[in-house]
Amino acid sequence: MSQSLASCVLTGRPVRVAPDTERRVHAAAARLGYRPNVIARGLRGSPTGLLGAIVRDLSAPVANEVCRHLLRRAPAHGYDVLLTDAADDPHTLLRLASLMKSRLCDGVFLVGELPNQDDVWDDYRAIGLRTVLLLQSGQGPFPSVAADERRAVRTLADHLVGLGHRRIGFVVAEWMHGVQARYQACREVLTELGATVDDSHVLLAPSSTRGGADALARLAAAGELPTALVATTDLLALGVLAEAHRRSIPVPGSLSVVGFDDIPGAADFPPGLTTMHQPVEAMAEAALSHFDTDEDQPVPHPILEAPLVVRGTTGPPPDRPAPLIDLSTRVADRRRTNPKTRGDHRDIDIPS
Repeated sequence: MSQSLASCVLTGRPVRVAPDTERRVHAAAARLGYRPNVIARGLRGSPTGLLGAIVRDLSAPVANEVCRHLLRRAPAHGYDVLLTDAADDPHTLLRLASLMKSRLCDGVFLVGELPNQDDVWDDYRAIGLRTVLLLQSGQGPFPSVAADERRAVRTLADHLVGLGHRRIGFVVAEWMHGVQARYQACREVLTELGATVDDSHVLLAPSSTRGGADALARLAAAGELPTALVATTDLLALGVLAEAHRRSIPVPGSLSVVGFDDIPGAADFPPGLTTMHQPVEAMAEAALSHFDTDEDQPVPHPILEAPLVVRGTTGPPPDRPAPLIDLSTRVADRRRTNPKTRGDHRDIDIPS
């Protein structure tokens, strides 16, 4: 048979070939150890079945979880994923994107926000890769998949105010527009609900357990603590819990703590972190589905629900008895916010 006909059989393209002949072609390929040449397919303009994932920092737990689901789900969409780490450097992002373009990837995921990445978007667009953004603030010039954080912070604020908290503080991850937008939105909602956010109770910190621990130490040294502390990432929240334990501050008896992401281990860190659940598996599936469609077709921007998972780190403030409600269930307020509403991701000034 002709080379082109054999190629059609081996690549699964529609072709009229008898079933017995098709079986013989695959048997011959197996006997000869034939493997399709991805580079050659790309040079002919055919899809290569390869996607790249450039991650801000592979050590970040929530980014790691998103990538794990991308890798596991990609074969069901006909792809394999090549994983790289941008090491918090936008210029490394450009180098890795050029490398993936030269390796003929059909597209790339950018997972997590880089510092000053807006400065390189023009150069990045010139590389010419189909791109989907994940775990970003949605400000980039590409399709994105995001959680409905506006709705999530409304649920979180309702939870804390419903428990009786009125003095609420924040530990906010440095420079990340997306997580700073969480702070902005949550502060606005808390103010609407009658809570007080004192600027002295709002601290910037590196998004790490060390950063969270240092933030609580600074608050404790400054004087009176708020009755609840919202951390814009789980890593910060876990650091707060560790420092509270070291200082013998009862959680949630004297201080309630809330995180964001629901990273692995959040449920296991005593007494179990109350946090907003990032739908990482659904995010990965939605991001992969972008490459199931033709590049010229309009691409939706899925916004997924991020429910509140109530565990042991939130309770009533010290001067208020426990309410008669079951705090073991997930809370998802569907009444107050349009699920399609996106957050305001403008840059903001946060008290230092």
